[in-house]
Amino acid sequence: MIHVGGELEPTPGAGPLCIENVFETLSKDDVYELFSQLVSSEVNYVDVLLFSDENEEVYAHCFISLRCLEVIDIVVKLCGERSRPEALGWPEVDKATIEEECVELRSRPEPPLKVRNLLRRLGLGEPVEIKGYRTEKDEWVGATA
Repeated sequence: MIHVGGELEPTPGAGPLCIENVFETLSKDDVYELFSQLVSSEVNYVDVLLFSDENEEVYAHCFISLRCLEVIDIVVKLCGERSRPEALGWPEVDKATIEEECVELRSRPEPPLKVRNLLRRLGLGEPVEIKGYRTEKDEWVGATA
C-alpha cells in the first residue's frame, strides 16, 4: 500500500496471484474453463491438480475470486523413493511435513519464480495442463494459510 495524502492507496501492480500468472506454461483454455465452472459455485477454495503419478503429486491451493483462481500455496507430495527429505531446508519451501514415507512441501507463490524453481529442483518442470481439481471446505484451507 502507498500512503497518499493521509489515505492508503493500492500499490500499483499489486494484486492477486492468479494461477495463470504463477505458471505461464499452463493452458489458458484449461484455466478459463475451470474458472468458468467454479466462479459461480458455492465453493470458495479449490485444489488444482497440476501433476500426478504413483509417487508424486503437485497441486495449487486456490481461492476462487471473481477475477481468477488466486494461488494461496503450491503443495508437492513426494512418496517412497521420490521422497526428498533434504528439500525441507530449501529456501523455496515455506512449510514441510513428513508422514510415513511421504514428504509434503508447501511454497507460497511470492514471487512466482520461487515455486517454479522448487518444481525444477525436484525435476518436475512447469505444468502445462490442469489434470483435475477438488473443491475444499473453507475451514480446512483457512487452517493451512
